[in-house]
Amino acid sequence: MQENFVDQGMVADRHRMYEEFVAFETMIAHHDLAAAKQRMAHSLAVMNVVDAALADAGIKLG
Repeated sequence: MQENFVDQGMVADRHRMYEEFVAFETMIAHHDLAAAKQRMAHSLAVMNVVDAALADAGIKLG
């Protein structure tokens, strides 16, 4: 299994979101509000797709 991670350029003991965590830390450290705003807009767009898919499938959460 370790070889798979190495072949894919991943390190086995890192969390699967390691690179994203590093990006968040960099945004915070540099007060990069433009990047944060861009990430938030992307998250909102993703959630709009999720909401539409749930509604289309007739699935109600909560």
